[in-house]
Amino acid sequence: LRTFSSSAIGLNELAFLLWSGQGITAQAGKHYLRTAPSAGAVYPIETYLSIQNVEGIIPGLYHLNPLLFELESLKEIDLKADISRAFLNQRFMEKAAVNIIWTAVSRRSLAKYGERGGRYLLLDAAHICQNVLLAAEAIDCGGCPVAAFYDQEVNEMLEVDGIEET
Repeated sequence: LRTFSSSAIGLNELAFLLWSGQGITAQAGKHYLRTAPSAGAVYPIETYLSIQNVEGIIPGLYHLNPLLFELESLKEIDLKADISRAFLNQRFMEKAAVNIIWTAVSRRSLAKYGERGGRYLLLDAAHICQNVLLAAEAIDCGGCPVAAFYDQEVNEMLEVDGIEET
């Protein structure tokens, strides 16, 4: 879906989308299990949000803390134009109520699995994305995965180093 309503989404809808992708479902020893599987339960994927039109939330850049299930405000600024530019000028992203951006902290997976861990990063991100898309469909919200972006621009926007986290 690349055509979005100009209406805001509610906080409950956003919470449902985020829980579907990274929500804690159980604890097994020291591991907290989530709604999407992760190879070895290392959960290397981090969730950032460019919020543009969510009821009760100031537009800006946020990070999801899954253990506390809360958003951490990183920048309270309208990032619509920056998001569009960083994602190869895909203008439809400016109209989305929220753009969810996933990064990987590669050592979480590589430390356990070596080179194979790189492939697991991709699978982990795909599981999360699929869950979020299914949740979006369930609440008649829609979504569109985008893999075309300028790595360095996104890393700079999120203030990640592009090596340890990218």
